[in-house]
Amino acid sequence: MGRNKSKILLWIFGFFILLLIIAELFRPTSINWRSSYTSSDKIPYGCYVIYQELPNLLEKPVIKSTADPYEFLVENELPKNSVFIFINDYLGFDLQQSNALLNFVEEGNTVFLATKDFFGPLADSLKIKTSYIIEVQKSTIETNFVENTLKSSENTSLEIPDPAYFSKMDSTTTKIISYTQSEEKDIANFVSIDYGAGKFYIHSLPEVFSNYNLLSDSQEFAAASLSYLDGAVYYWDEYLKTGKVIVTTPLRFVLSETGLKSGYYLLMIGLLLFVIFRGKREQQIIPVIPPVENLTISFTKSVGSLYYQHRNYSNIIAKKITYFFSSVRSKFFLETQEMSDEFIHKLALKSGNDYHKTKDLIEFIEKLKEKPNHSENDLIELNKKIENFNRNESHGKHR
Repeated sequence: MGRNKSKILLWIFGFFILLLIIAELFRPTSINWRSSYTSSDKIPYGCYVIYQELPNLLEKPVIKSTADPYEFLVENELPKNSVFIFINDYLGFDLQQSNALLNFVEEGNTVFLATKDFFGPLADSLKIKTSYIIEVQKSTIETNFVENTLKSSENTSLEIPDPAYFSKMDSTTTKIISYTQSEEKDIANFVSIDYGAGKFYIHSLPEVFSNYNLLSDSQEFAAASLSYLDGAVYYWDEYLKTGKVIVTTPLRFVLSETGLKSGYYLLMIGLLLFVIFRGKREQQIIPVIPPVENLTISFTKSVGSLYYQHRNYSNIIAKKITYFFSSVRSKFFLETQEMSDEFIHKLALKSGNDYHKTKDLIEFIEKLKEKPNHSENDLIELNKKIENFNRNESHGKHR
């Protein structure tokens, strides 16, 4: 009777798994409204359309760069009159990247930036700041160009959620190209800045170049904005992207694809059910084990011996990283969900550590997180970096 009951339960669970598979296969795909701006994404705020059309629009080939801008500019000898295009919802260049871009433009080249959140050393050097238009209650804004050759009789209506504009700029070096119509006054959304022998073109509405707006009514406005670019060679940045996908393990790739992810979870559920029912039928008698004495030293020695015997460095590293970020949150009141450049600056400042040492520690932690397996050297190196960080923190407090 017990065996028949188990078979009935297995058939019921199998039926429900089959229903889940059918529901997943025929489930309508929801629209992904997240920001991406990568050249391969066909979602509304991807840049697949503009990247495909740029060679026709500029009448020149466009070369994709997947490297850090600093490394790309330093390690490659680019021809004169080159144009580097950056499009993303935020752009915060660090000091090395900023200096490389400034040198690149100073030598007579052009950099085109389209971003609603522009910060970091490069923004400080160009004396420009972006802000959001608070008064806009709806997503539609009215834009137009300043120059008569591009200015149209009617403003261009664009659907831009949380539109941005330039709230601060140096009027001696900055020229306004296009503006957004506001209730109080027209505000700049596209400017050019002379620097050395070259120019920076900065646009505060990156959504103009997204798939959604290009397939709506902003083609002419986007084309007119890009018509200011006149270079011998064009480079497209694919490194500083919100939607950049980093696949380091097969499992991460499986989980990044919707179909494979669903199949993986269904497989795990099936295996779990198999283990439960199979184990229930063949489970052996569990021997009674006397409880271990509850002594702190003995417990610590036992745990330490266990880790040493099994060489479970990954577990120790995970615990040290968790404890470190917990300490950062409790001591410095910083959120640790996103390891941005701004977070590193704040952590270095509050802890009294050097920025580059702090950045080196955070990047090393991120590198360890991505590794599936760890060695004893990884653990030793992490311990040294954290101890060095804490030592400098103590010195900073005494000073």
